[in-house]
Amino acid sequence: MQKPKLNLLYELLPSREVSEDKTELLIQLHGVGSNKEDLFSFAHMLPKKYTILSTQAPIDYYGGFAWYNLYPGEDGFISNIPEAKESLKAIKEFIENAITAFDTKPKVTLLGFSQGAILSLATTLNNPNLIDKVIALSGYLNNDLINKELKENEIPFFATHGTHDEVITIDKAKKTYQFFEENNYNFQFKSYPMAHGVSPECLQDVISFLS
Repeated sequence: MQKPKLNLLYELLPSREVSEDKTELLIQLHGVGSNKEDLFSFAHMLPKKYTILSTQAPIDYYGGFAWYNLYPGEDGFISNIPEAKESLKAIKEFIENAITAFDTKPKVTLLGFSQGAILSLATTLNNPNLIDKVIALSGYLNNDLINKELKENEIPFFATHGTHDEVITIDKAKKTYQFFEENNYNFQFKSYPMAHGVSPECLQDVISFLS
């Protein structure tokens, strides 16, 4: 499959399943300081029906890349919200253009880790017409990135977190995820005895969710 040029750099794994229907698109968003190769390392383990695009964030960040800068604060890191909103625009444009370029089904699956998970959740809530399902690994819901007038939707959300995560604590994640429970979203949350990462058990649950 030829690799079209889009507004973000990305790695491509075409669907490995033969079907008369249009392929399903899965887009990966990496965490801060990483790159498009990170989540792509386990792309081949995900269901074969997906055409997988692993994106790269646009901001240089200490030898890697970020969707927005982070600054030290009294209570953890402070997010550069204007930069994050610009990245949300870039992600939306990427999704729309990828659907057209690859002639896929009209809704995509998002899979994000850490900062990528935060933006995956925000993208889904702000643009439910574009999203089929979303997986948020070791992230949280940042209300500063959410449109004030949200439309109810039945999109399946699956969030995971490590009980030993010191980068984004599980308590912080759970506190923000109360939004989904209080508003009756189709939301699942599962924790694992791991730090800020993706354990084999967590990855297997992701695969099951997608299958």
